[in-house]
Amino acid sequence: MLKLKMAPGCECKWCYVVTCSAFIGSSWFLVGYDISSSNGVKEMKGFRDFFNLSGLEDNSTTGNSSEETSAILGLVVALFSLGSLVGALLGGPLSDWAGRRAVLVTGALLSASGIIIQSAAIALWMLLIGRIWSGLGVGIIVQSMPVYIAEIAPKQYRGRMVSLAPMAGVTGNLIAALVNIGVEGLSFGWRVSLGLQLILACCLLIGSPLIPESPRWHVKKNKPHKALKTLKKIFKDDQVVASQLEEISASYQKSQYDKTLRKTFFSRDIAHRLFLGFCLLFFSRVCGISLALYFSVSIFYKIGISGFIGAIIICLSLITAQILVLLIADKFGRKFILLCGYVVMSVCLVAASALILGFGLETDLLSSDKTIAGYFVVACLALFVGVGALSSVSQGWIVVSELYPLKIKGLSVSVASVGWWLGTILSGEISPFLLSSSLGTAGTLILHAVICALGFIFVLLLLPETKQLSLEQVDQLFSTPWLQRTNPLYYLTCGRVHKVLVLAVSSSDEELRGLDISLEDLTNQNDDCDDVTGGTQSGELMQTL
Repeated sequence: MLKLKMAPGCECKWCYVVTCSAFIGSSWFLVGYDISSSNGVKEMKGFRDFFNLSGLEDNSTTGNSSEETSAILGLVVALFSLGSLVGALLGGPLSDWAGRRAVLVTGALLSASGIIIQSAAIALWMLLIGRIWSGLGVGIIVQSMPVYIAEIAPKQYRGRMVSLAPMAGVTGNLIAALVNIGVEGLSFGWRVSLGLQLILACCLLIGSPLIPESPRWHVKKNKPHKALKTLKKIFKDDQVVASQLEEISASYQKSQYDKTLRKTFFSRDIAHRLFLGFCLLFFSRVCGISLALYFSVSIFYKIGISGFIGAIIICLSLITAQILVLLIADKFGRKFILLCGYVVMSVCLVAASALILGFGLETDLLSSDKTIAGYFVVACLALFVGVGALSSVSQGWIVVSELYPLKIKGLSVSVASVGWWLGTILSGEISPFLLSSSLGTAGTLILHAVICALGFIFVLLLLPETKQLSLEQVDQLFSTPWLQRTNPLYYLTCGRVHKVLVLAVSSSDEELRGLDISLEDLTNQNDDCDDVTGGTQSGELMQTL
């Protein structure tokens, strides 16, 4: 059971918050399930025979394929992501207009209909249409999920609540992998694998109307009485409820962001945040996570390892990683976890590539030594995927859920999520060609290790820390200078620089600047509701320097 340690004066009805967050986060089950399902389905003989995919039948144990078949497999993967990209773009404006809850119902309905189409496909074109339609619904759901959770969860636990979604995703990965193993030998097994996700889509469709609407959306629509009703379900103390509503309303009223697209998205502040969110999610897909999740079965076949068993190992690594996320998401900074993650991911990819080249694992002759080396490659990729889920995926969505002001949050998260789906599409289309090209598996892994290094540089130089700041305080964070906001010196010196810039506003609007405190003191202060000054809603941590 997830146990939340309550800060004094900040007690929330955590059981209610966890229930709502977990239910909405379960929408990611559809994403995780589809990744593992399509990963295995495209290798099933029944699937290949039904759609007459020549070029695969004689190579099913090696993972080799013709260019034509590589294009079709890439299309099967990419069209789901393309539909999700469109859904993400539509989900933002719809959620700002109709509400987060209404959009979840719409997405679940579209997803369910798409699942029916693709699992009942009698021709390739029907399968591809079903992939797009299902992706459209999932894109709408996934875009709305982090917005909703971030807007109902108290800031002290927001990271863990948002991370419940990737946990549902990896659960979907594991269940789909197990289903694929069970139905692999059936001629209609691919239909079963694709169709089972309809169960959760229907549960989302039925259950979404039962959860409360976001209190921040109610404030945006000038319905403070409904926002107050929702806040009372979240917090125990009436004074905390009143102060939360006051803070949300005040922040919304004094926001200067114009509603026109041109003025909003071309303002320097918002454009910067959109760029951060887009690139953060884009890197989380093109760094190799999509490659490992969508094409791990093919990769393992190439090096002489059972693809489906390797997929199970990767799924177990993902689940372990998501359990760790629940434990550390709000204890360590988002930026620190991302930086460490990209370093470990690069090392894992380089190690796997070195094993493949050193033992000649892509050759036809496989010895016992090569088989052992192959399992070490599986271990490297499993660690890579686990660390990626812990860092670039989970932390990326957590940060995106925190970056944007209330007035344009839905639309902004839509733009940021385009990076996620665009990266997935590119990876899905290009990976089959990279694996079958002269680069081979080893060269492809090295290429993705370089991308991880670029992700490290991006996070180090451009991303600020948003841990345990309220969504209203994050807006103030971006008013500080770049060097103070991103603080690369602290991370480059491994924490030896402890000087911090604290911008605190007390009840008398007194400003405290240039405080020299240790990182431990800063963490202890930040654990309480009253960050710096100790007064109710008076302290606001802006950034370490």
